[in-house]
Amino acid sequence: MGSRPGELAQKLGVTQRHLLRWEKDEVRPRPGAIQDLATTFAVSVQDLTSEGAPAGALKLEDEELLGYVPQLEPGRLDTLKNVLRDMVTC
Repeated sequence: MGSRPGELAQKLGVTQRHLLRWEKDEVRPRPGAIQDLATTFAVSVQDLTSEGAPAGALKLEDEELLGYVPQLEPGRLDTLKNVLRDMVTC
């Protein structure tokens, strides 16, 4: 079974509302939460935090975006896709 937002928030020690604020780029996760998020999705902290190209210069399709991460359950893939898309488009 995939991770639901509530399960992910609980695993990271934050509220669902706070997780949503990360996704909307209203607040930045604390360093420990970034490490926990990277561990949860089996990616590096650098993968989650690298700035990359300026906003608008990079548009990744879902298949290409998901090609950078190991195979995850469908619910976790959706959650990670949303978090990473928000980070890339900031």
